[in-house]
Amino acid sequence: ISFDLVEYPNATQDIPCPAVVPRWSASSGIAICSGVGNCLPDRTCNCTDGYEGNACEFKTCPTGEAWWDEAEFNGDRAHRSDSVCSARGLCNRNDGTCTCDAEWSLFDGNNCNQFACYVNITDECSGNGRCATMAEFAQEALMIGSESGARIPVNYSDAWDANRVRSCLCDKSPGVWDYNTSSNAYRGPFAYAYTDWTGYSCSHAFCPTGDNPFTWGENEVQAINCSATDGSFNVSFRGADPPVRIPWNSHVDKVELELESLPTIRNVLVTFADPTGANTTTINQTVCKQGGQYVIIEFISERGDLPLLYIDDSELTGETNITEVIKGTREDVECSAAGVCNREIGICNCLDGHYSGADVVPFRELGAVGQRGDCGFRHTSTDDPKWYNILFQYSYVFDLGIEEDVIEIDVEGADVAAST
Repeated sequence: ISFDLVEYPNATQDIPCPAVVPRWSASSGIAICSGVGNCLPDRTCNCTDGYEGNACEFKTCPTGEAWWDEAEFNGDRAHRSDSVCSARGLCNRNDGTCTCDAEWSLFDGNNCNQFACYVNITDECSGNGRCATMAEFAQEALMIGSESGARIPVNYSDAWDANRVRSCLCDKSPGVWDYNTSSNAYRGPFAYAYTDWTGYSCSHAFCPTGDNPFTWGENEVQAINCSATDGSFNVSFRGADPPVRIPWNSHVDKVELELESLPTIRNVLVTFADPTGANTTTINQTVCKQGGQYVIIEFISERGDLPLLYIDDSELTGETNITEVIKGTREDVECSAAGVCNREIGICNCLDGHYSGADVVPFRELGAVGQRGDCGFRHTSTDDPKWYNILFQYSYVFDLGIEEDVIEIDVEGADVAAST
């Protein structure tokens, strides 16, 4: 480092300050304080923001809260807030940039203050999602009120890691009835085989879900009671936005059509009944009337114990309420618990004697063939002891009280007879 003399205002003598060729610009030539600082009476350089060093010859790197460092109390936080490259990167003082965790590529950001997301060659999150913070994950969370059916906002923005810890937020299926075979959520070859992507890299897929064909269950049934003579009400399900609008004088087919236009419902059966319980489903009946009208909604395609429909009746001249009439007990499990999910492609490998099931299942039958893409249909010829448990068969036969024919199954060489 070479020194020169500089005239400093208000000083009684010439005061030397360091003069160098700055590391950040080799073509600049020698300058006192690298040309980006003021020479102080104590013979030191007061560098402009963004520069550092005895002669301001270096650029500063961005700082952030340290990931791992000596604790420092700062209000309600213990992480140091001014750690260079957030203590997880190397500072290049020639250009003022951080090289974050070069060995493992776990950190990202100009100051290494965020987790990096998986990159497959050039595609972040395998091209099937986006890199999101914890705060963004919270905004996407789906929490439904058990009594109201309304979507409950989730907030996670105040914690120290809210905008620092990141992961792949995988693409979700656009709906249960999308019919867009070019969508990256379509698994094929069945019409309803749309599922979400999953995994830390969004490179794997869920498989279609359905009801276990070996168990007995019922569809979810909910009832809306609407007492009104004008206006309309909005209905949503599982946070679907926008909701559908149903005028007070809609007929049963209109109500059914509107509900099935929601991306979260594929198939429902709607009937009307008056408050006395008498069925009033006729072409002339309206969804609302003076004194009340029950709208009975049976969910055909959606399985399990479902959240309530969410109803906004603020534009209705009257009122509504909704109740669960029958709790849904059909399973909603991957591959209907009768197959193995191939997560590479999101397609069920059904066990012997099983096939894609249908939304509509005949009463007391073990599934029906259809387009769900699950394994919810059991062939009547299923008799392979690997998949057909004789004890389970006994349980099913006794539950239904069937006492007609007798079938014989050879389990490991032993003949076993059961009524069917």
